[in-house]
Amino acid sequence: MSRSDTGMGLLEAVIAVGLCTLVLIGVGQFFKSSSDFQESSYRMGGIQGDARLALEALVGELRMADATTVAISNEGDSQSLDFRVPLGYENEKVILSPIISYRYATSGVDSNANNIADDGSLVRSQGGVVRVLCHRLKRINFSRVSSIVTVRLELSEVDKNGRTLTTAVESTTGLRN
Repeated sequence: MSRSDTGMGLLEAVIAVGLCTLVLIGVGQFFKSSSDFQESSYRMGGIQGDARLALEALVGELRMADATTVAISNEGDSQSLDFRVPLGYENEKVILSPIISYRYATSGVDSNANNIADDGSLVRSQGGVVRVLCHRLKRINFSRVSSIVTVRLELSEVDKNGRTLTTAVESTTGLRN
């Protein structure tokens, strides 16, 4: 009997199994990487959505502010914004709202996985009522040139693989008066 008639030998079978195993490991890694990328993209979309909603609320209210009442203050790495909006008129005088404040506040959450509950939130306060607009806030910055105010929010989160996902949204608005 010749060698070609006996079929596959043990060494050939081991090589074939090894090659198949390598191919399967490669395919598995490809699917895991695709899944991780999809989850990171999903989380990034959530972070960006949260940031945009918070920014829309802040800028929408800021647009109505009385320009003479807008004050920007530094607070560590972030800033705070205080202003008042006109509510109406009485005896030919403008009636202004209580002070509205937007600022960074430590939220007591650990979304960046540094084992310290130091992550921030964007909070709005007025007349003792405090409302959280978004979590995962890293920094908030305001700048004003004449009657134009720019607001920038930076949000950050760590995904399950330890990668930091960071996004920033910015908007510029003109003050009414």
